[in-house]
Amino acid sequence: MKPILSLLNYFKSKFKLLLISFTLTISFALVQHIGQYTSFLSKYGVGLAIAIPLILVWYWVERKFEKQVDSDHQRSLIWILIFVIGIPFGVYHIAQSEWNYQYHIPMCDCDEEDDKYDRVGAICEDGIKSYATGRGTCSEHNGVKKWQCRCD
Repeated sequence: MKPILSLLNYFKSKFKLLLISFTLTISFALVQHIGQYTSFLSKYGVGLAIAIPLILVWYWVERKFEKQVDSDHQRSLIWILIFVIGIPFGVYHIAQSEWNYQYHIPMCDCDEEDDKYDRVGAICEDGIKSYATGRGTCSEHNGVKKWQCRCD
């Protein structure tokens, strides 16, 4: 039991850092799914703007939660578990999304002689870039505007 309490006390000492990390991770994961951004900086600028209301929501939930849980240790343990589980999953999601959907394969317009097996992605009707090449590509973005092949 003592190692668990030591670990809990360590995380409690890093609580503000965990809270900020969790909030930024959640807000950056959210911007992966909302809006269209012209640059990496604008996307994560919006993520920072989302983080502030998330911290305010956390503060409100914490005040409500404080009345329902008897012990500060129980409340801290619950938040720390949420943070320690949420941060790695969120960071993994963000890294995977950025790698797969924006920076992985350089794409150019397909030529007439290219067939469906040469495709590496598509530009959707609403301007979103997709690395999908099969059936249903851009189905949530009004369909495919043009297919993309690997740049030579």
